[in-house]
Amino acid sequence: MAGIVFFSRGIKQDLDLAVKFMETLMLPFKYKVKQKDGTWKEETNYVQSALRPMQLYELVVPEPVVLNVVKSIFPAYNEKKYSKIKAMLRKVMGLKKLKIPQDKKIPILKIPSALFKNVDMQLVGIKEDKIGALDNDKGNIIGERL
Repeated sequence: MAGIVFFSRGIKQDLDLAVKFMETLMLPFKYKVKQKDGTWKEETNYVQSALRPMQLYELVVPEPVVLNVVKSIFPAYNEKKYSKIKAMLRKVMGLKKLKIPQDKKIPILKIPSALFKNVDMQLVGIKEDKIGALDNDKGNIIGERL
C-alpha cells in the first residue's frame, strides 16, 4: 500500500464531494495465494481506499484563556511528537511555539472526552489574531483580516 499526501483548498461543498469520492474508491489489489500443491496463484480482489485527513485549523480564542483551552484540548501534549513537522509549519506560517506550563492551577474546560475519541490533534503554535478593519464612521469592526 502507499499513501499519497496532498493538501486541498476550495469551496467547502465541492471539497466534501471530492472527499466522499476518494473515501469510496474501490481499487484492484493483486496478491498471491499459496495453493495446496505448493504453487502460487495470483488473484485480484478489490479494496476500498482509506482517506486519512491531515488538516490545519486555527482556533481563535480570547488571549486570557489560551492556556485554559490548550490544556483542555491537548491534555497529554507531547512536544516531541511530530516535532520536525511542527517546527516546519511554525516557520512557514510565522507561528510562535507555545510554552505550556505544567501548572495544576490552570482550570481546564469541561469537554466530553468522546469528542476526541480516535482523533490525534497536535498543537503547532500560536499567533496574534489580526482583528478586522474598523468602520471609520461607526468605529465597529467590520471583519477579520486573513
